[in-house]
Amino acid sequence: MIRWSNKEIYGQNGQVQYIVCTGIDLTENKLYEKKLKESNEKFKRLVEHNPDGIVIYQNARLTYMNLEAEKILGMNCMQAGGSISDLLRPSEQILAHDALHSLINHEQDVAGPIELNLTRRDGSSISIEAKGISDWNQNETSVIVVMRDISPRKKAEREFQHTFNQMQDILSSSVEGLLGIDEQQHVIFVNQAMLSAMNINRDDIIGQSIKPFLLKYTDPASIDYLLEENRTIEVKIGEGRKNRHFELSANPMENERGQVITFYDQTDRVLLETAKNRYYDAIACGITVQNSDGTIVFANQCASEILGYESSELLNMSSLNIEWNAKDENGENLTGQEHPSMTTLLTKKEVSHFVMGVYNPIRKENRWILIDTRILYADQSQEIEYIIATFQDITEKIELDNMLKSQEKLALAGRLATAVAHEVRNPLTSVLGFLQLMETADELNKDYLRIMKKDLERIKLVTNEFLSLAKPESIETVKLELKDDILVPVIHILMQDLNDRNITFEFFEEEDGPYYVEGKQESLKQVFLNFLTNAMDAISKEGSILLTVSHSGEQVLITIEDTGIGIDSERLPFLGEPFYSLKEKGTGLGLLVCRKILEEHLGRFSIVSSPGEGTKVTIFIPASSQSDSETA
Repeated sequence: MIRWSNKEIYGQNGQVQYIVCTGIDLTENKLYEKKLKESNEKFKRLVEHNPDGIVIYQNARLTYMNLEAEKILGMNCMQAGGSISDLLRPSEQILAHDALHSLINHEQDVAGPIELNLTRRDGSSISIEAKGISDWNQNETSVIVVMRDISPRKKAEREFQHTFNQMQDILSSSVEGLLGIDEQQHVIFVNQAMLSAMNINRDDIIGQSIKPFLLKYTDPASIDYLLEENRTIEVKIGEGRKNRHFELSANPMENERGQVITFYDQTDRVLLETAKNRYYDAIACGITVQNSDGTIVFANQCASEILGYESSELLNMSSLNIEWNAKDENGENLTGQEHPSMTTLLTKKEVSHFVMGVYNPIRKENRWILIDTRILYADQSQEIEYIIATFQDITEKIELDNMLKSQEKLALAGRLATAVAHEVRNPLTSVLGFLQLMETADELNKDYLRIMKKDLERIKLVTNEFLSLAKPESIETVKLELKDDILVPVIHILMQDLNDRNITFEFFEEEDGPYYVEGKQESLKQVFLNFLTNAMDAISKEGSILLTVSHSGEQVLITIEDTGIGIDSERLPFLGEPFYSLKEKGTGLGLLVCRKILEEHLGRFSIVSSPGEGTKVTIFIPASSQSDSETA
């Protein structure tokens, strides 16, 4: 392989006189390049598939991880963001930082090995052994860090230390009962605390098989759990009030040459739990405890009475049992997954003041209960261990509330009927009177007809607003952008009237939108049309109206301020009552309709006013998240 080049030599006449040709043999260089490339590929494969984790820092920034390093650290190089120091404990961050910079500054060629403890992003912890090697090339310094997961070794060391500590405990005078057995399960030693607790002599048990001794207090299956599976068991020793409760655990001796059985006195704990259960039974509300599967593992006496099952029957039942025949406060059926405890298990959110109906088989009727749930997490984790539900029987209260609501509806219907009859009767009397006059005169009177038309329009206004108030909620709600879908169209409708009255109108957003709400577009338009019309009517001559929109927590806040005549303080409490109006020809139903519409949207409004200083209306509507369904 030759690199060839030609150069032309020109004479004074500008013509080519010579061509100088040169050639350089590149064969050996190309061979070197090929070998270097092959060497790089081998090195890359060696690093990529090395059983040790390898990371590379260039100018103090992490730029590469092999597969094993990603496995050890629980993330890739991009996720590390140039450093893994945030995975280390604060004290070890300093140690690692000093070692790394000593390699970067060529203070040493090799650093380590050092042991470090890492906490991965998923919360798991590991121990590693790391060694750093400095690699300087012209203007760039690289550091190669080789790491190895030594968690299994550290775990083995801890287990060995644990076993050693157990042996030390045996040799010491422990307050707990200790009993050692050999590989044939014969007793080889016992401490004084054990002899006193069991009320036996040393010679009565040394050299004896442990199984016959334990069979006096428990069954063969429990003994196998203890000795073969190293599981904790509980035994009761003694009779009557002299009963003592012990928790037994077995730990292998060094080199698995026998076991040490520890007798923990749990008498006080058992007595305390018994007393605690009596306290729970004395509490005047139902209490149930459900595990992470939703199974009831505890129920107090009050829960048994409210739900209509014996406490023993409730155990091992769950929220998924169809026997509950559960209903929500509106009487709709609830699935098992919608029960408060199951909702808490699925969402990890506690529930408060949830009203639910359940079937009581003893009373043979549905009972209403008010439920609160609380979460108990497993130690040092975010995994739910238990759900505690507390509830009360509120059936009588629900029935009383329903009765009161029925009475209120009847009373309101009577008041509205009286008011409507009064509002309609006067115009009808006028219409009938003019009809009689025209009938007597036997001719049509245009003035009479104009007055009759005006009175009939009054009747139409009253009936339309009354029907609007009683209209059933049939339109489905949609997501709306408050400014574009509601306010701007309403302002456009009123703009000509505003200009005719010389009223200055300002629209101000305290922060950049959008302002999303969930609701019925035409109903919300009616609300703002009513409020803005009231503001315009309150201004007798020139004036101004300021409409402001902002977010307030999880709500959208809209204020409408006018410079009108204002309202007397004694009249403010009556605003919104049927047929109470400050306008000469008002029906008083406008604000009542606004209140009804806002209540349907889980919103509200307030009015602040002073005579001669204008009026300020504040409207609150729950905000809807931008990620929900599409807007109207």
